Amino acid sequence: MFSSFSPLAKTMLFGNFAVLLLFLAPYFWPLPGELSRPVKSAETTAFNEIIDATNVDISTLLSRPLFQVNRRQAKAAELKTVNAPVALKKQQLMPFELVGILGSKNNQRKAYLFNKNSQQTLSVLVGQSIGGWVVVEISERVVIIESEESRRTLELTSG
Repeated sequence: MFSSFSPLAKTMLFGNFAVLLLFLAPYFWPLPGELSRPVKSAETTAFNEIIDATNVDISTLLSRPLFQVNRRQAKAAELKTVNAPVALKKQQLMPFELVGILGSKNNQRKAYLFNKNSQQTLSVLVGQSIGGWVVVEISERVVIIESEESRRTLELTSG
């Protein structure tokens, strides 16, 4: 009967039959030991406790943070305000950084200021006003600007 089959078909037929026997073997020959013993009352009690644990209020579980070690809410950190010196506050308000100067002493120099807030580079001449600041002087490596409250010196940095 199988003599008319090709060797490939015979191999596949035999392989499928072997796999079928492996899957059906536990039904015909039950394993001895733990799988064939009756369930004890302690195991039944444990199973019932698992079922009872699933009836917990879901909102309680969802309110607990997932990535905390103990799954408890982290305590809110207290923020303390520190009174910074006035000079430091004014320094933080300065949005410009000097990035370049073009021209010579005989020509009118042009300064290139980078605005940290708008992320744009502006070109300015002496006397021009930018963002509440007026350019007072442009020298070889320094630009002096002033506002109503203060006078600032911007130095050209290397790099």
